[in-house]
Amino acid sequence: MKKRDPMWVLVMFDLPTLTPVDRRDASKYRDYLKHIGFDMVQLSVYTRYLPNSGYLATLYKKIEVAIPDDGDVRALAVTDIEWSRTMHFQGKKRVQIEETPEQLLIF
Repeated sequence: MKKRDPMWVLVMFDLPTLTPVDRRDASKYRDYLKHIGFDMVQLSVYTRYLPNSGYLATLYKKIEVAIPDDGDVRALAVTDIEWSRTMHFQGKKRVQIEETPEQLLIF
């Protein structure tokens, strides 16, 4: 992986939800991930596209700082090419994976 390769970052987590406080903290963590640019893939799996991997260490720190007590969180970075090779099924039907987001043009 080169320093500037486009990446997809996956965050996978199990958070305690036994008490009302646990459930509130879990919801806050999901909302936080959305706030920093992640999209939900599944209930406890979120993903974000990075146009280059130079921001990866900073993003990992942002993910870490908000983890609730007793949360079990993994973050995984895969290249855009690796992400494009994933297969997505709903039931037995294969569906297309997420497209690489378009770059914003500034005039």
